[in-house]
Amino acid sequence: MLKAYQFDEANKFSATIMKKEGPLPTNPRILCWRGKCLIYIGADILGKKHFQQALNYDPDLKECQICMKNLKKSLRLKEEATEVFKAGNYAEAIVKFEEVVEIDPLNANFNATLLLNVSIGHEKLGDKVKKLEALNLALKYNPKYAKALVRRGDHFAQQDEFGEAIKDYAEAQEHDASGFNVVPKLKDAQKKQKANSRKDYYKILGIQKGASDKEIRSSYKKMSLKHHPDKNSNGTEEE
Repeated sequence: MLKAYQFDEANKFSATIMKKEGPLPTNPRILCWRGKCLIYIGADILGKKHFQQALNYDPDLKECQICMKNLKKSLRLKEEATEVFKAGNYAEAIVKFEEVVEIDPLNANFNATLLLNVSIGHEKLGDKVKKLEALNLALKYNPKYAKALVRRGDHFAQQDEFGEAIKDYAEAQEHDASGFNVVPKLKDAQKKQKANSRKDYYKILGIQKGASDKEIRSSYKKMSLKHHPDKNSNGTEEE
């Protein structure tokens, strides 16, 4: 279940096992697995406690030793990356955040938050392409990550891709009804998409909005003559 990123299901199943009578709740491997389930849903402190319990029963349990080591390393490097980011060293922070992601690819929710920070770093550096790539990867790890959906919607809205923005805002609203200012952002994107769907006749005529009636008639006459069928026929009179 963990390898399939079914963390909620794994957490519920492992919680059920821990309530059973008998040797299972004190089995070091079960405790280690339970610890991983807790870590992957964001309960770091409780997960660490289960790792410690597992190692108390079996200090040589290699799997649990690795889990404990990775947890400590991830949290330490994340703090380091955050401090670098706060200092405005965005390029260095991006590298550090990406290093943390590589420690445990299964820690999807944790990695998604790191990649959101990576995307913000690229935005600060003015790299829109890498910003979007990081957001896409964050949402690959956690498709229900409302904050990342809203930020990707913001990206699309800034590019006047209002259809894509609306999709992300609407999905974010499903997971978090009012967070991250999503309601007004969704309404604004819908309004702008509707406005863009209307033909801009001023643009078609090649004049500025607010042009005088005389300028409009003159431009319309020129366009009519330019596109008149008698002026654009490639055929002959015989045809």
